[in-house]
Amino acid sequence: AEALLSDPALTVSFDVNHRPRLWGPGVAAPRLLALARLADVVFVGRDEAEELWGTPTARDVRDLLPDTDRLVVKDAAHGATEFHGGREVFVPAPPVEVVEPVGAGDAFAAGYLAGRLRGLGSRGRLRLGHLCAGRVLRVVGDLAAPPPPRLVDELLAVPDERWTASAAAAEAAGRGEEDG
Repeated sequence: AEALLSDPALTVSFDVNHRPRLWGPGVAAPRLLALARLADVVFVGRDEAEELWGTPTARDVRDLLPDTDRLVVKDAAHGATEFHGGREVFVPAPPVEVVEPVGAGDAFAAGYLAGRLRGLGSRGRLRLGHLCAGRVLRVVGDLAAPPPPRLVDELLAVPDERWTASAAAAEAAGRGEEDG
């Protein structure tokens, strides 16, 4: 396993995804931090980072994980921040009528990583993460179809000042249901 983690041809991602019912912060915090420090891309919720490590802001999480190549701090309905090197990029989350929150974090990570595979920049990766999370938030259960490629391409091109309204309007109008 250690040889795989040190292979420069591989990218290792890690979602902290702390489950307090399984193990309390006192036991989980140091172990999850150690695992996060081994990954190239780390996903963590701002609230779980505060509970685990006493880091109330995204910047505080970055200070705790300064050597992580890409750190993504998700802040629920507020948005998500990517730290890479000295750069910090924040993308607000579009408003979503939440049916059930289960699986949204996993969907966000899947969208972000799909954006990375597509060669998108930070903003595009975060937007695609939000779009995928929004799809899961709108359904019962933790699985939803990904947004159609045409819709993704259209919403990735929207100027920043129209991003949240455009993404919310497209999904509300049912355009997110069309086949790609």
